[in-house]
Amino acid sequence: MIKAKPNEAWDMAMFGLRIGDHPQARATPRPIPLLRELIRARHTAVTTATTYDNRAYLAASFFDQIIREYEGTRLGQQELLGMQIEEAEGQPRNIPGNQTVW
Repeated sequence: MIKAKPNEAWDMAMFGLRIGDHPQARATPRPIPLLRELIRARHTAVTTATTYDNRAYLAASFFDQIIREYEGTRLGQQELLGMQIEEAEGQPRNIPGNQTVW
């Protein structure tokens, strides 16, 4: 199993942000210390959108499959809805539409 090293990955990604007036990085909002630090940084602009918002730019087959598989799950909240998931695994969470997900 490969261990994630987010700080090392970010250091390497920074080299890819050297072009243009407004370089951009995109990230799934996992609540790791590095991401929290980036969000608080003075020059960081945080924007949010869901997979639903981006539907027009995705292959229909991908959208249908990803929604069918992950909608209503913890990973779906993170990846489809762009939510930072802070709760412990196994705890109920409320998501848009007043739906409780376990």
